[in-house]
Amino acid sequence: MAKTIQEINEKIKNGKAVVYNAEEIIDIVKSEGVKKAAARVDVVTTGTFLLCVRQEATSISVTPILVLNWEEAVRL
Repeated sequence: MAKTIQEINEKIKNGKAVVYNAEEIIDIVKSEGVKKAAARVDVVTTGTFLLCVRQEATSISVTPILVLNWEEAVRL
């Protein structure tokens, strides 16, 4: 049975989503097959978060930035 985006979003909100990164899902698919892996996994991450730390006069702010292309991130 296919999962809807709404169902997956609810699982994410409730902290019950099953999340793997792109490298991890490869082994799962190899061992279980595509259909079983798709039934088991809710989200596959394909990017990397880079934390941008900025110090201001009285505080430090941390902003996560989704990096899809490291060449672009280097320019930040």
